[in-house]
Amino acid sequence: MAYQRLSPEAFAEVVLGASVPVVLAVGSSNCPGCRVLEGALDALEDHYGPHIRVVRLLATHPDTLEIRHRYLWERGISFSVNLIPVTIVMVGGEAKAILYGPRPAAELARMVHRYLPGHLPVLSPGPVNVQVLGDRCVGGYICSLPLTPREVEVLEREGEFISMVAQWKAFRL
Repeated sequence: MAYQRLSPEAFAEVVLGASVPVVLAVGSSNCPGCRVLEGALDALEDHYGPHIRVVRLLATHPDTLEIRHRYLWERGISFSVNLIPVTIVMVGGEAKAILYGPRPAAELARMVHRYLPGHLPVLSPGPVNVQVLGDRCVGGYICSLPLTPREVEVLEREGEFISMVAQWKAFRL
């Protein structure tokens, strides 16, 4: 699902009034990091189904800027179009966590899981071998990252961006 426009009124109902935890992603379809994050967001939706709500806001739309001004600043949340994607976990209208940049589904799941019913299993994808190219490394090296099939699909589609994201994720885990 793509990043989309949401009116401030709909935001108040869909995000702030939600009865389940909300993973709010602010990004754009022309941002490579945002497209990579979409794979992780899809994996969360597939795994947790009706127990969470994933909302993707188009960062450059005037309504999103109005939402930031009207609802998010007063909750201590800020973001810039220059720092997307931004992922915010909200529970009961309050921000519980804010992450900048593309993150693996496993990391997002660990953040969201603590606000879900105890009987739900944590999303824990198996390791996938990824070749990472370093600045001073001609052949690169192979590392195992916990990626879902949807994340792998998105990373393969992104082509030239895969090495940079994989390297960033490898050092984050």
